[in-house]
Amino acid sequence: MEKKRVEARFFKTLSGKEPVREWLKGQTKDDKKTIGTDINTIERTWPVGYPLVKKLDTDLNEK
Repeated sequence: MEKKRVEARFFKTLSGKEPVREWLKGQTKDDKKTIGTDINTIERTWPVGYPLVKKLDTDLNEK
């Protein structure tokens, strides 16, 4: 398996909650698989551009 070039990290609040991870838990099995595949693609083939990743600022990108 190809080595990760970057590591995806979930936003964490000061209290330690991870709202995106919690949101993911509520998705369907198929949606979780699709999202997981996209995250894996991003981690292993970085840099990736639009439409998979949108640049927001220097060193800040969104999926």
